[in-house]
Amino acid sequence: MIQNKLETQIIQMGKEGLFGNIKEFYFWNIFLFNSYDLSYKEFTKEFHQLIKNNVFVNNQNLKNEYKYNLEMKFSRFVEYFAPSNLNYSPIQYVRSRLLSFLNYHKVDEEIIYDIVIASIEATENAVKYSSEDKIYVKYFIENYTFYIEIQNKYKIPEIQKDIENGKYNSSITLMRGMLVMSKLFDEMDINLIEDKKLAIFQAKKLISVKNKNEKV
Repeated sequence: MIQNKLETQIIQMGKEGLFGNIKEFYFWNIFLFNSYDLSYKEFTKEFHQLIKNNVFVNNQNLKNEYKYNLEMKFSRFVEYFAPSNLNYSPIQYVRSRLLSFLNYHKVDEEIIYDIVIASIEATENAVKYSSEDKIYVKYFIENYTFYIEIQNKYKIPEIQKDIENGKYNSSITLMRGMLVMSKLFDEMDINLIEDKKLAIFQAKKLISVKNKNEKV
């Protein structure tokens, strides 16, 4: 069956491990494919057709959240740009892709839990202080170790203004996030390249897998 352009784009998002509600897919489609002229009604109609054809199914017991139902393949190295605009659900964008990657590679569930919580803390910080509409995310598995790197362009924070805008209530919030990440990752580091206004977060964690015969 010949796929139309929108159907191909939606399926591509599913194959990359994205899962969420239809509105999130709609905005991710705009971010990835610059589909600004596509109405939500048109997008929803196409997505419901894919649900009808069993290409997307409900994600476990989460109402109105959908995941790709056909085969997905992930290499041990993944990199992409994620949105930093909160309207585009950047946290779910990274969370869903990361979860799909870790499950595909049969990482132990307890390790997945730690990695995802810590990685989302890092993602939230990158999104919060990004001066651009996207952040860079890279992660890979090598020698039973998970590595992640997140980069974002940043602007000099205006502390009082950020507090008033609800970015954080106090420095305690930031310290709490750093504490969580340092506890759940085995190693982590944050570098600020001032001349490029670039923040680089890097971390790693030893992992175990469900299938001991699988090389990681």
